[in-house]
Amino acid sequence: MNIKMICIDLDGTLFTNKKKVITTNCRQAIKEAHEKGIEIVITTGRIYNNAVQISKSIGVNCPVIAANGAVIMDRGFKREIFCNKLDYKKCIDIMRMAKKHKVTVHFYTKDTIITNGLLGYIIGSIYVNFNKDKEYGINLDKCISYKKSIEKFRKYSEEIVKCVIYSKDRRRIISFKKEIEEKSDLAIFGSGEYSIELSSNGISKGKAVEILAEDLKIKREEIMCIGDNENDISMIKYAGIGVAMGNAVSKLKDVADYITDTNYNDGVAKAIKKFVLD
Repeated sequence: MNIKMICIDLDGTLFTNKKKVITTNCRQAIKEAHEKGIEIVITTGRIYNNAVQISKSIGVNCPVIAANGAVIMDRGFKREIFCNKLDYKKCIDIMRMAKKHKVTVHFYTKDTIITNGLLGYIIGSIYVNFNKDKEYGINLDKCISYKKSIEKFRKYSEEIVKCVIYSKDRRRIISFKKEIEEKSDLAIFGSGEYSIELSSNGISKGKAVEILAEDLKIKREEIMCIGDNENDISMIKYAGIGVAMGNAVSKLKDVADYITDTNYNDGVAKAIKKFVLD
């Protein structure tokens, strides 16, 4: 099969841990694939500016899919191929439910995290400080009250692309998820036991891969996607070759065409070598 585009998730896939460690073998495999003319696409739930930082760090000029598919930028980060915003009223509804269930909220624009409460501020501060960049830095905007949150939504009404809900109590996440599934048509992505991610209805990594492929005139069967979590399922299903990491969740492995090694054992490099370099 002639692969022309490889879409790679980050956390649990390309990264060995939360400190953004990419093994030498994975970097080399990506470089070799890129030198063969293959599009390498960072495909992540992370905020756009962070995705760009990582794209730059691997040393290849490649497109970026960020915020679980809500943002797609062409190589060079100059042309916006797609950007879907969270509706102002939906943001208010999310905030109202977050207050009711006592969970922490992060709203993402391309370059800013809007957060509520002390826990949200701490998590946001750590994320921002750990991902500093002169050109593509991440801003943090704290809301100290529900009323203040509404004011922020007005300020960022045409910029919010994604929401992440956190709690140290998984029961709160479960109850929040149940209510939002009943009362909203938002796209909901599993993100571990203690968080969920929300985007506009119809947004997914799979749809984003499809949009990017059409823009680049690449056929579905010429695409390989690699991931590990529930938010990767749509792109694994869409791809000509869908690859699950050895450490992937069972739901993803069940729909994958191939299961590679874990993120700690060069799973990405081994998949690229098998389907592209050999």
